[in-house]
Amino acid sequence: MGGFRDRLNRARRRRQANVLRDRFRARREARPPQHDDPGVGDALRSEFLEMRDSLRRANAKILDDR
Repeated sequence: MGGFRDRLNRARRRRQANVLRDRFRARREARPPQHDDPGVGDALRSEFLEMRDSLRRANAKILDDR
C-alpha cells in the first residue's frame, strides 16, 4: 500500500510543480529583467573561505559523535 501512496504523492507534487512552473512562465514577461551584481561572486567566495575552517571542524565533530 505504501507504493501506491508514494506514487499518489509524487503525482500530486508533479501537478503542483507544473502549476507553479506555468505561473512562473506566465508572469516572466511582466517582471523586470534581472541584472547581475558585480562582485557578489567574489564576496561569497571570500565569505566561504573564511568559514571553511569552522565548517570543517563542525563536520568533524558531527561525524565523530556518530
